[in-house]
Amino acid sequence: MQLSRTLAAMPSSGIRDTFNRIAGMPDVINLAPGEPNFPTPPHIVAAASRAIEAGHTKYVSNAGLLELREALCRKLKAENGITVDSDEIIVTHGAMGALYSAFVGLVDPGDEVLLPDPA
Repeated sequence: MQLSRTLAAMPSSGIRDTFNRIAGMPDVINLAPGEPNFPTPPHIVAAASRAIEAGHTKYVSNAGLLELREALCRKLKAENGITVDSDEIIVTHGAMGALYSAFVGLVDPGDEVLLPDPA
């Protein structure tokens, strides 16, 4: 199967290139994929398992589960002194999703955005 011209012309991801370059280097802490260098703690694995067994396997609100957003409100107040309402919080599927959503919500075509390098 031949790739489309659009896909064939797309440059590779710098993060993915870095990830591939350092794979297998035992003395390197690999932060390229944005993952910790430790396994998921057992209490989180158990909670995820209970949620799956309870049938929590469907799509949720685009902003994220209300219960999670409310818990984040409490955390921000207690630990950071920040007071927000749950409708002011959006839970994303990762940092890139959060950045994309922020840019789409705040930047218009023609606006200038400065990004530090290396980013």
